[in-house]
Amino acid sequence: MSNKTTETVRDLTCESDTALGERCDGQREVVVEWMPEYLRASHDAAGNSGSYPHNGAERLHVCAACADLLLEDEWCRRL
Repeated sequence: MSNKTTETVRDLTCESDTALGERCDGQREVVVEWMPEYLRASHDAAGNSGSYPHNGAERLHVCAACADLLLEDEWCRRL
């Protein structure tokens, strides 16, 4: 497989592994904004101030099934 093909597949694959720790082979369908766990306490201490990207949140392109899982977390929202 050429690098170009590998990059194209990677660019279209669900990014849920960033938040869920497991790789999903689904196709990107939804964009969510998710706050990594290691930043949540400091974000709370700051009064939930700031906005993406300055607050440390990450925007992930995920499949619909993974979006449903992520959106169960109060630290995630659909864009």
